[in-house]
Amino acid sequence: MGLSRGPAREGSLICLRLPFATRTTTCSTWRSSLHNVWMPEEYIQDAQKDGDEELERWFRRVQESDQKAGGQGKKMLMSRLG
Repeated sequence: MGLSRGPAREGSLICLRLPFATRTTTCSTWRSSLHNVWMPEEYIQDAQKDGDEELERWFRRVQESDQKAGGQGKKMLMSRLG
């Protein structure tokens, strides 16, 4: 299963430039965070269709948290590529 689009693909390309030990732990976590940014969008749309504003707000908070974590991870990885 390959990563074919968006930030997850960008993350894979950056990770290939890192030493193996860093790549296997840090990049796996970072890619997971980036993937989690995409997933709630579908759930948000489902909550909107169901008229469940509370659930929609919760999924948006989850998505924002993962976006923040993904951005922080990208900065850390980029600084290691120096």
